[in-house]
Amino acid sequence: MRNSNERLHSAIHALFVPLATLLLKNGQQAAPIVDLLKIAFVDAAKRKANDRDKPVSINKISKTTGFSRKHVQSLLDRRATVESMVQLAAPTESAILTTWTSLDRFLDRIGQPRLLELGPGPGTFADLVRTATGEDSTLNYLNRLSQANCILIRDDERIEMVRREFLFSDDLPRLIATILVPLVTTLSENWDDDYGRRRCVRVTHSNRIDPTKSEMLKRISKERIGRFLEEMDDLICSKELRVDDTNSAADSETLKHVGIGAYYFELDE
Repeated sequence: MRNSNERLHSAIHALFVPLATLLLKNGQQAAPIVDLLKIAFVDAAKRKANDRDKPVSINKISKTTGFSRKHVQSLLDRRATVESMVQLAAPTESAILTTWTSLDRFLDRIGQPRLLELGPGPGTFADLVRTATGEDSTLNYLNRLSQANCILIRDDERIEMVRREFLFSDDLPRLIATILVPLVTTLSENWDDDYGRRRCVRVTHSNRIDPTKSEMLKRISKERIGRFLEEMDDLICSKELRVDDTNSAADSETLKHVGIGAYYFELDE
């Protein structure tokens, strides 16, 4: 029987293979990614020491990570040149869709996103873009939301929201930031003795299944996950701080970015 390290390394390898495949598809080579992984180990070691209110020393980081003190110092020096990860906040296009579903002037009499004129003027799509982004890039966001199949331009030229989630598959940094980072962060937080810090995770999957049934399961999952997430989106939007609320809110360090994710997956046996 394999020991626990071997089992863990096997699981990590299984995680890294699809990630490496994704990176290779986007023209990334191994060396800079390995360097980033080393820097991440140093960052994690520093954070662990800070969480315990202990001074962070090169020796401590070296002992925790297994890197030599010289290598730790080199990684710390290089850390300053690494750009911060793309913000986990939703992309601007998602902010537009959220504003559309949450502000009264963009809703119809039953509280649903109403059809919008392009604008200019109050309650138009141009007003929506300016309210959500502070920008006057109406046509740019009209095109991006249309390409992502989030909106439909009707025959009478009014604009209809047809899908509430926005994610461009060609934006790899955004995909990593909005899907992989929260998922792995949740796993990290749940590996903690403090039960109060743990987050909700629920996974259900088959042992083996007939491939002819997968399309049905995929369709049902898409429909039900879509309804559930729209319901949760309404709830989250109702708690969202507006721009003019943030100045009177709690200290910015106590504010949270929260989200709920659900996905359907298939793995080859």
